[in-house]
Amino acid sequence: MLGGSSLVFGYSAPGHRFVGALAEDILKIESRSPDQAEARRARETLERARSLLHGLTFAQASVIPDEIKAWDPNGKFSADPGALVEEKHWPRALAADLRRYFKANSDPASGRNHDNYHYVDIPVTPWARGTYAPGAVGTERYDIVTTLHACEEILRGGGRGGDGRVIPEDVALVLMIHLVGDLHQPLHVGAEYFDARGEPVIPTKADLESGRVKSDIGGNSLEVSSSLTPPYDGRPGNLHYVWDGEIPKRAFEAWQASLGSDTDRPEALAGLLANRAAPSGYKPAGYDPSDLMPVWEAWANEILPVAEQAHAPFVTPVHPLEAKSPKIFSGELELKDRREDYDRVEAPVVQAELLKAGWRLAWVMKTVLAPAAN
Repeated sequence: MLGGSSLVFGYSAPGHRFVGALAEDILKIESRSPDQAEARRARETLERARSLLHGLTFAQASVIPDEIKAWDPNGKFSADPGALVEEKHWPRALAADLRRYFKANSDPASGRNHDNYHYVDIPVTPWARGTYAPGAVGTERYDIVTTLHACEEILRGGGRGGDGRVIPEDVALVLMIHLVGDLHQPLHVGAEYFDARGEPVIPTKADLESGRVKSDIGGNSLEVSSSLTPPYDGRPGNLHYVWDGEIPKRAFEAWQASLGSDTDRPEALAGLLANRAAPSGYKPAGYDPSDLMPVWEAWANEILPVAEQAHAPFVTPVHPLEAKSPKIFSGELELKDRREDYDRVEAPVVQAELLKAGWRLAWVMKTVLAPAAN
């Protein structure tokens, strides 16, 4: 995986909390279903999940994988990483397992590194895109798709399995809740790659090895104007955070207005939306319930057109900036139409992805934690 992953935070905390809360509310509603088999599975899922989460809600658990990045010396969430557990009031047993997990998954050289588990860099351009498949350009042995599959195996196996990585069972569920959200953030799956002139290209592995083509690491290295997102820590904002924070903010504002809610709290909005019909296509067809790897791959590929769409409104070639890394393309973006209200235009897209993520998380948890009887 290319460098710079400490910048990658996924949907910001409100987005993750919404996905977690929506999944939990859906399961609560299903637990009261007149269909006794459906109700039983939903209740079993909630009971096992609450046990594994040591009493935390799904929304509370959803933000932990970003918060523990503070334990990395390059993390940005806390000036005092040692105090983080006390600050967040995590259950003691979960805190201990998180420490054990983080220590065992902090080796960038091997790829077994917590930061890397949140994303994959499948190439996209405004007119074409690659595909997620094992060994494809942009994939890694330990990326978001393989990490979700590892967590699935660990939860099915009562703590065993998971391609050899040390991931305690409670941490596996925390990661799954978070990473299903990340898988529906387009710039956690798709990245644009540029040649030396700033022209977007679909690279080969030879292009990347030679350094002729470089990645924007999911938009993290593409600077945008302050009209799209405020500067952070004295530096211009980037395209990745526009999709992490600014567009979800507009999505929540739109929901608040349409639902007549007096609050834009993610948990409150999730509660109002959980009773609505499930989004079309949220559940895969023709899947093997004992192995969801093809489902994780399919969902990664499904979001790639949105990643392509995220880059399309900007001028190319992209104006290059001083390189931050030999493998990273740093550039400055300019909208083709400066009048375009980019964040509000894309807000319905993020609403659709957040809803799918919540429904899919509820479905995945039932499939893995309370499989249907044969």
